[in-house]
Amino acid sequence: MTNDDLVQFKLLLPAALKLRVEAEANANRRSLSKEIVAVLEEKFPEPFTDDRLAALALEAAVALTKMANDTTRDQDERDIAVITLEKLRDDIRSGRTPAAAMRAYIESIQMKTSPQG
Repeated sequence: MTNDDLVQFKLLLPAALKLRVEAEANANRRSLSKEIVAVLEEKFPEPFTDDRLAALALEAAVALTKMANDTTRDQDERDIAVITLEKLRDDIRSGRTPAAAMRAYIESIQMKTSPQG
C-alpha cells in the first residue's frame, strides 16, 4: 500500500475502547492505525474476484483430492471427500453456483479439510 492509497480522516472512539485497541496494538507490535486497519480488513475482506474464486476452487479440489487418496484417513472421510469433490466439480461445470454461494461453499470445504476442522 502506497501513501497515495491512504486516506486520512478523524475518528472518535470511546476512551476505554481506544485503550483496548492500543493494548492490542502493543501486543501485536503495531501502531494504533495499523491495528485498526488490521481489524477492519479482517471484518471487511476484499470481495472475491472471479480469478480468486477460481484459485480457491482449485485449492479446495487439490485438498479434497489429497484427502480422498490419503489411505491413513478413515474410509468415511475419504468417501466424503470424493462426494464433495464431485459436487464441487459438477456445480462449477453446470454454472448453477453463483459467486456468493460458491464462496460460502469453498469456505466450508476449506474448514472441513483444514487440520483443525
